[in-house]
Amino acid sequence: EQQLIQAQKLESLGTLAGGIAHDFNNILGIIMGHSSMLERVRSDPAKFSQSVDAITKATLRGASLVKQLLTFAGQTDAVLGSMRINDIVTELKKLLQETFPKTITIATSLQKNQPWIVGDPNQIHQVLLNLCINARDAMPKGGTLSISTGTVEGASLKSKFPKATATRYVVIQVSDTGTGMDET
Repeated sequence: EQQLIQAQKLESLGTLAGGIAHDFNNILGIIMGHSSMLERVRSDPAKFSQSVDAITKATLRGASLVKQLLTFAGQTDAVLGSMRINDIVTELKKLLQETFPKTITIATSLQKNQPWIVGDPNQIHQVLLNLCINARDAMPKGGTLSISTGTVEGASLKSKFPKATATRYVVIQVSDTGTGMDET
């Protein structure tokens, strides 16, 4: 039984390592693609600036991923702060539009006047990015990836989550038109 538990832990660790490698490859792909374009777009200040901006954001995302790894390994703590989920989704949508195949439409439906929440924006960004990558992989021939935000009353969650004490919660929903998951 202990060997089975250990094997399951190792499998989870392997899945995590694969996801991290996938994320780093995406980040490096953005950096490589935009850096290779810099010489060609030097004479167009707008395109040059856009490529430099994409490189900077991808580099920051890579640094964030390293910080998340250190947090997971217990070598650093999560950095909690006030944030707005809609800002994270808007930033993520730009990243996805730059990196995902053009056969995938990325749609967002963001509730206006979302409340501020306390959390680690890097961890939330990473969770959403992983969900979106899974959605992309489920749509090899294209489709629609939808991200929406909203709020839900805490009282409506009490039966399923007895420890829910806040009066309202922020909700993020990620869906796609992909193949779905099998039973296993």
